Amino acid sequence: MFVSRRSCAISMAATLFMALGASGDSDLWYEMKLAGSPAGWSHMIDHVEGDQRKVMNETAFRLRRAGVEVAMTIQIEWVESVDGTPVSMTSRQDMGVQQMTTIWTFEGDSIKIATEQDGRRNETTVAAPTVPWLTPGALQEVFKRDAKAGKKEINLSTLAPDFGPEPVAMTYTYTGTDRITIDGKEQEVTVWSMTMEKLPFPSVMKYSSDWTLLANEMKAPFGQIDMILSSRSEAMNSVEGEGPELMLNLMIRPDKPIPDWLSAKKGRFRLHAKDGAMPKLPSAGYQRIEPTAKAGTVVQVMDLDAPSVASKEELENPQYTGSSGMVDTRDATIRELVAQALHDAGSDKAERAEAMRAFVHRWISIKNYRTAFASASETARNRTGDCSEHGVLLAAMLRIDGIPSRLATGLVYFQPEGDKGEGVYGWHMWTQAIIDDHWIDLDATLPVPFTIGHVLADTSSLSDETGIGDQYNLLALLGNMEIDVIEVDAK
Repeated sequence: MFVSRRSCAISMAATLFMALGASGDSDLWYEMKLAGSPAGWSHMIDHVEGDQRKVMNETAFRLRRAGVEVAMTIQIEWVESVDGTPVSMTSRQDMGVQQMTTIWTFEGDSIKIATEQDGRRNETTVAAPTVPWLTPGALQEVFKRDAKAGKKEINLSTLAPDFGPEPVAMTYTYTGTDRITIDGKEQEVTVWSMTMEKLPFPSVMKYSSDWTLLANEMKAPFGQIDMILSSRSEAMNSVEGEGPELMLNLMIRPDKPIPDWLSAKKGRFRLHAKDGAMPKLPSAGYQRIEPTAKAGTVVQVMDLDAPSVASKEELENPQYTGSSGMVDTRDATIRELVAQALHDAGSDKAERAEAMRAFVHRWISIKNYRTAFASASETARNRTGDCSEHGVLLAAMLRIDGIPSRLATGLVYFQPEGDKGEGVYGWHMWTQAIIDDHWIDLDATLPVPFTIGHVLADTSSLSDETGIGDQYNLLALLGNMEIDVIEVDAK
């Protein structure tokens, strides 16, 4: 019930948009597979009209989580001048019941960011990047120019909406040639590996002689994602039948059950990355990370009586108190829920935070995996979702009450069959709040405020300025983690 909805949707879309298509006007369709099973399609359009160029990628995913099918669609459209000057970027994400649209308007030294959902609009303005970067169309031209000139490594930067308006560095490395079969015809391709600083795994891109992208392979640890050039009808028909199961395949069974997992206050756990490359996990909230002499292994110390101190920068960070498309603190419905949750609450912030956490646990009455990632305002109205919806709604309610908050992603331990079950860890999302200058973990999916059976991988304010792609550590550990229970203090 508490396993996270977190999937690879955002990282897949971001990477696919960096997969360059053909030069000039093009309209290309691709079939997509995850671990060999049909998972969706991708549609790329590159069109020049007058002095403007439009580059669009629409990607539809269809996955199953514990047998429940979830459909997601992400569309990203850039408008730029033919010389590569950015005009606008529009991102439409249909990952819940309602669609969320984000619009970047480039205005010289600044970028106006607007998010829209169900008639509600949130606007903010941020400074434009001061370091060089390329729009998708310009990036396409520079890559092909340098590749034709014989360069074997090409370093470029662009903006990816899911990671916010900060340039993302990419490295394209020539790896040789290959022969593949497309539409029954074998042809020689040029092969390039692409790494992106925001993603922990590479993509392998295969181009025809006229630089049309024929295939893209993203070697993720949770299963290889393949994108193959196809016709529109074949791409659309490839999603018929059941989508691949993602969630159950990514659960982690520790070496032994955690005793008294709902009530224990302290515990020590050994975390190991199978590939030997453990990302730098945060020591925040109730979690402390201690290094070990073994490569890829750390010790996690959980103490529910010792929350971490918030830094001066964190205490002053406006993103933890502000409004955004995902965490809309100006929404009237959410404000009504805050009033209901705090009707009998006193002035103590910790008690008020717990009252809101318990309220969200009760308010979301339809707890399922069908919603992919809904905003707080959407969840407040629909009362539907899993851990991500619980976490986002609680974050918004906390901020409305003047309590800084952010989202936490990682793992949670639970026993499907109660105390007699063996117990597994599932990928998860919850909320962190600053109370009395300390970071307090609050999990609205649980019947208790928090447990020692959490592993914190990443945090995010979910602000429009940073996007919703703060998940590098989580992606690096999907399908790549082992957990041992060292000791638990059940007193």
